[in-house]
Amino acid sequence: MKLKRILSLALSGVLAVSMLTACGIGGGSGIFGAGDQSSPFASTLNSKLDDATAEVIRYRSNDSELKNAIRTIANAVTEDMANSATGENFPEKLTTTVETMTTYGTLNISKWGVAEESGTYVKVYVFNATNDDYNTLDEVATEVKDSLATIDLPDATGNKTYNNTYKGNVAAYKVTIPTASSASGAKDAEAWVIGVAIEQTVTKK
Repeated sequence: MKLKRILSLALSGVLAVSMLTACGIGGGSGIFGAGDQSSPFASTLNSKLDDATAEVIRYRSNDSELKNAIRTIANAVTEDMANSATGENFPEKLTTTVETMTTYGTLNISKWGVAEESGTYVKVYVFNATNDDYNTLDEVATEVKDSLATIDLPDATGNKTYNNTYKGNVAAYKVTIPTASSASGAKDAEAWVIGVAIEQTVTKK
């Protein structure tokens, strides 16, 4: 059994790397490494939720599959991608990769209704950490909070037939990519890579 598990993990790693390379988002060989900011990000995000939302969902940082997927993406972010990132304007293949690695569905940030089937959904955000609008954890958490507010979870907790309950998880990494520029004073690129997963549990009345 131990050998099977080792082989399975090795195969998963090979598939993840292959997927990133095939998508054209590999090439992070010069990256300094992604720093895990998941726990402080969860605390900061929770502190920004309005009272009604806080009663419905709280975000944790203990989803190892989500963290592994977001860390993989963070270490594949390119200099150009980091410098142009403003939250949601990133290649769709990043989210597709995270969805494949976690087996979660796509987190739609339009208004949610009461669901009839349980599921877990994920969304990826990438921010340019050298941009004055996104260079602190607090600023990034505010952007994510505002984005998630559009789904209005307090209004999707139940109807005459179903009750919906929610659990949240986040993964947050800050990564530095050495600049390829030889110009004097050229700065390294930095990016926040954030993953948000919402688990929706449906029970029939």
